[in-house]
Amino acid sequence: MKKYFKVASLAFQEQAAYRLNFYLGLLNEFFIFSVFVLFWRKIYESGQQLGDYSFEALATYLLVMMLVNLVVRHWMANDVRQDIQEGIILPLLTKPISYVALMFAKRLGAKSAFVLWTSWLVFLAGMIVPFVTLPKNIFLWLGFAISLFFAFLTYFFIQYLAGLASFWLGNSHGLTFAIFLVTILLSGSLLPLDLFPNWLRMITDWLPFQFTAYVPISTFLGRLSPQGWFVLMGKNLLWIFGFMLFSKWLWIRGLRRYEAYGQ
Repeated sequence: MKKYFKVASLAFQEQAAYRLNFYLGLLNEFFIFSVFVLFWRKIYESGQQLGDYSFEALATYLLVMMLVNLVVRHWMANDVRQDIQEGIILPLLTKPISYVALMFAKRLGAKSAFVLWTSWLVFLAGMIVPFVTLPKNIFLWLGFAISLFFAFLTYFFIQYLAGLASFWLGNSHGLTFAIFLVTILLSGSLLPLDLFPNWLRMITDWLPFQFTAYVPISTFLGRLSPQGWFVLMGKNLLWIFGFMLFSKWLWIRGLRRYEAYGQ
């Protein structure tokens, strides 16, 4: 356990050393956020409304969506693909190290830095931006923190599984990009999922992508009942557990193919 904590600590320090890159990326995200807010403000001022979302609720959704994406999203599948293609995983097989735990520690350390740097921005936006509203209930903050961690786990395993596909595909970059596009569309990262047509909403209800954005954001906005939140967290845990089992099976099968190909 100590070695994984050390890896996470090093990843955190590495992000801290290059925090300027993070803030430059954040500046870009805020520019995009501002464009969206100005666009929707014109729509609302013309008398139209997006579902049952007030302008304040929609603006808050967009802001939290931006921050959730910064914390949750990454391209770890490319790292896994590179480790497989370049044989970097081979030395690890002879050591008492779990590859998936190693990758998890790296991402957790790096994203912990993002959480630290974005938390104060949320509070600052709530204080100085008139159309952004923050939860006033401590349980909403707690529920948001839990759902955000589950979102991180869900997206981690989605990326990990995409990377493991390199055992069979060789170059899984196309698959990774396709999964990225599907995730953006079906996670609520473009628009809240409850604004989708009923048939598409039924599809997203059966997929794990909603847990990477829509569910934590809806938790933050207080749009979920306590019972509904617990049901969604239960479903999310089932997906995470299923991903863990499937990735373990895929890793074993992939190593057999990898070793056979090497021979």
